[in-house]
Amino acid sequence: MAISHILVLDFDGTVCVGDSPVLAYGHQLARQLHDDPRTADVDIEATLRDFLTSSKGSEPAVLADAVDGYAAAQTLGRRHGLTAEQIHRAFQQSRRMLDDGLLETSTPKGLPQFLADLPATVHRVLVTNAPLDGVTSQLEKLGVAPVIDHIVTDAHKPAGSPAILTGLLAEAGLAERPESLLSVGDVWTNDLAPALALGCRTAFIDRRRTGVGTPSARGETFEELYAFISSWAATPVLSESH
Repeated sequence: MAISHILVLDFDGTVCVGDSPVLAYGHQLARQLHDDPRTADVDIEATLRDFLTSSKGSEPAVLADAVDGYAAAQTLGRRHGLTAEQIHRAFQQSRRMLDDGLLETSTPKGLPQFLADLPATVHRVLVTNAPLDGVTSQLEKLGVAPVIDHIVTDAHKPAGSPAILTGLLAEAGLAERPESLLSVGDVWTNDLAPALALGCRTAFIDRRRTGVGTPSARGETFEELYAFISSWAATPVLSESH
C-alpha cells in the first residue's frame, strides 16, 4: 500500500515519558563529581528536579537556556568541571540502566491504540538522538513497538534532520509534498524547527510552556495533540495533477 503521510515521532519526552532517565543521567554525573572533594556537596539531581518541574522563566537561572532535561544535565556537568568524555560516559551509563529496565517510564495514555488506529497509509517513524541501547527495549515494554514502522537512532538532530526528513519523503514518493510529513516532539530546535524549514507540519509538546516556535499545533502533553494528528492524517495530499 502506498504511503500517503509520514508521522515522525521523537522518543524521550514524546513516546517515552517520565523523568527517571534524566534523573539517572544526573545521578551518574553526580557520582563522578562526588569523587572530587571540591564538588562532593554538589546536588545535580535536586537542581534537575527543580528544572523539570518549572515552567519557562521559573527554572534555576543557570539552566535558563536549557531546552530539555538532558541539556540541563549537560550544562550542570560542564559547569561543575566535568569533561565531555565524563559527561558522555554518564549518559551512556544511564542509557544502559534504561535498557536493563531499571528506570520507571511510561507512554502517553492511549498512544499504542492511537497509532494503531491511524490510516494504514500513514508511515510511523521514530527518529531519536538516543543510541539504540534503551530504545528498542523500551518500545517493547511500553507496547509501542508493534505500531512503529521504522526506527532511526543516533539521528544527530538538528544537524542530521534535513537529510533524514527529505530521505523519508523521497522514499515515499512525497518529495514535492512536505506537508505530508508531520513531526512530533518536545524540543523545538531539535524535533520541529528543521521540519518546519522544509515545509512540513509540526506538533509541539510544550511541557514547560515555553511558548517558543511556531508549530502547526501545540499542547502541554502528547494526548492534547491526538485530535490534530488524526485530522492531519485524514486530510488527502493532493497530487501534482490537482
